[in-house]
Amino acid sequence: MRLPDDPTLNTDHVVGYSAAHVLNEKLAGMRGAWVVLWQDEVADPNGFVPMFLSSRGKEQKIEGTNFYQVRLRHWSFSATRRSRTCPNHDCPRGKFQGQGAPARSGCAQPGACGRGCVL
Repeated sequence: MRLPDDPTLNTDHVVGYSAAHVLNEKLAGMRGAWVVLWQDEVADPNGFVPMFLSSRGKEQKIEGTNFYQVRLRHWSFSATRRSRTCPNHDCPRGKFQGQGAPARSGCAQPGACGRGCVL
């Protein structure tokens, strides 16, 4: 899968909180993820992909995986965790997927704060 899903680099279309929905869908049932980073300072300048994957599992340290401008990273996942779909401070405590948590005013995606929160 390619994030963002553009055929060429585009500084107007970068990875944001909405990528959590894509990652949760594509990685459902997976035990881990390999990530190939190339031009990530352009495509993901705020580091959302590593943040989402780290909220779901633990990064595995691997040696000898950096090439010229290309890096390889790996995360192992817990079977029950999902990536957050909004900033941590916007996720209401005690609300889990399917319980209809109300959106809070600072949420990047109203209505999404109760889905995918890891508490």
